[in-house]
Amino acid sequence: MKQQGLNLYHKILSIFPIIISIIAIILYYPSLFGEFVIDDNTYFDDSKLIQLKASDLKVVFMEATNRWGELLPLRDYLYVLEYNTFGKWTTGYHLVSLLLFIASGFIVYYWSKLLFKDNTFKDYAPTVKYWSTEVSACIVMSLFLLNPMYVESVAYISGQKDILSVLMIVTTLFFLYKTGKTSTKRPYWIYGLGILFHYLAVLSKLSALATILFVPVLWLITSDKTPKDILKMVTLWFITNIPVMLWIQYIFTLPNLNQVPLPTPLFERVFRAINIFGVHLSRMVWPNELTFGYEFLWPKVYEFHWYTNFNFYSLIGLLFIFILIFLFFKYRKSYITLGMLFFIIYLAPALSIFPDLPNEKVYDRYLALPLIGMFMVLLGLLHLIKSFWPKTKLLLLGFVVLLCVSWTVMTVNYIPAYQNDLALRERSYQLNPSDANKFHAYIRSLVKYKKHAEVEFLIKNIDTTKIKMSDAYIEFYLGFNYFAQQKYELAEPLLFSSSIKANKSRRYPAANYLLAVIFINKGENEIAEKLLREQLAYPHKLIYDVIEIEKLLKKIEQVKQNQKN
Repeated sequence: MKQQGLNLYHKILSIFPIIISIIAIILYYPSLFGEFVIDDNTYFDDSKLIQLKASDLKVVFMEATNRWGELLPLRDYLYVLEYNTFGKWTTGYHLVSLLLFIASGFIVYYWSKLLFKDNTFKDYAPTVKYWSTEVSACIVMSLFLLNPMYVESVAYISGQKDILSVLMIVTTLFFLYKTGKTSTKRPYWIYGLGILFHYLAVLSKLSALATILFVPVLWLITSDKTPKDILKMVTLWFITNIPVMLWIQYIFTLPNLNQVPLPTPLFERVFRAINIFGVHLSRMVWPNELTFGYEFLWPKVYEFHWYTNFNFYSLIGLLFIFILIFLFFKYRKSYITLGMLFFIIYLAPALSIFPDLPNEKVYDRYLALPLIGMFMVLLGLLHLIKSFWPKTKLLLLGFVVLLCVSWTVMTVNYIPAYQNDLALRERSYQLNPSDANKFHAYIRSLVKYKKHAEVEFLIKNIDTTKIKMSDAYIEFYLGFNYFAQQKYELAEPLLFSSSIKANKSRRYPAANYLLAVIFINKGENEIAEKLLREQLAYPHKLIYDVIEIEKLLKKIEQVKQNQKN
């Protein structure tokens, strides 16, 4: 009887990756029916990307095909294939994202299993009867697939590059880890596959550059080769990254990528980085309430003083760094040390130390890779506790189950936020109703989805002591609301007044586009063109507005050509 129970236990373990994957698919099923939201239209609305065919592989390597000026050929070529297959049918894009996510879960499982199977780490007890390497790998895979902070990368089409890079980077590490093990066979083909996936990862997202630093660390901690052999491997690794460096040098010579708008002094960048470590760590401990983009609570100031900007998150970040330094020198061959290094190295590209940006927002998708490191840390702590108190293994597994159930509930509640722009903007506004930017975005979404009564109520009852809203914007939104209802006679005077006030105060003339549409309908194309070019000349404009302005200018140009002919 006992043997039958043990056989059933091992059988369940063998199919557990499939079981947890099916659960993840069920959880994310509602995400398949989400619309294009936020930045999605900047890729699939009037961009060069939608003009390309599957045969245009060379083009995506030569220039950016999206509105942001990013040159990420693998991500962009995947978009080209998707657009040629699905067009504006968003379910297809979401299905690809979900498949990439599930595939990433499997590679995380196999890499974790490989790490434990080799018994590399001192803080990991060798395989035992009821806690095998399969259990450890299943825990990491479950934490990966059920964590609510992956919703942004999976349910948001523009987040596809993050989950794509996760798949490529972890696959890279899977193969390169193997090259660090002692073997009588020369693992050239394994190393070659690792390099191939590394190159693909860099072409999908630049955060893959962190792998250049992490691989030597991985070998230092896990390799059972001699120091001389490890040194040879590291030297070869850096040589094989020369093409990567040449590629990076090339893409940063492009006009859209070589601009650093807000350079930050090194001293400030370091303290900012420490603070952002703390912010991200706090997000992971309890990822609630979740929303798209969190305001970074340490805005850029012209006079920086570390003692006035040092806060609770800075303290968390510093403690993490000090603990990591201690563990690295004292307990290097530790799964916890490897996990902490994974977290800090793969989060580095999202910090203010690279590139020179103030990093005004924190996004969940920045944690797509670093989270894996923290799952490793958690599992290492579970093994550490079990090694001191063996009788706690059932209690520890109960904790993991409770954690997974809690995260599952959060994931289920968060996915509907990505159904459309209104759902996402409404959630952000409700969580922080005093944030002017979230209020602006919410109002625009309400107008887009024809919630005209709600817009009028919110604008006429706005509390300007909590939300700073100029008269120009109040008039703009009232006019915008009338415009959307085709009440042009009511909209025009409000929009005209808004445009004048915005220009006088040197603010963005948001009303110009709507006024241009009204003038085009009157047949006054010259006035409309002037308004549009005035709006386009403003230095700080929304990319979504640029798309619509350029489309309208093309329409005016076409009318001019028709009149000439």
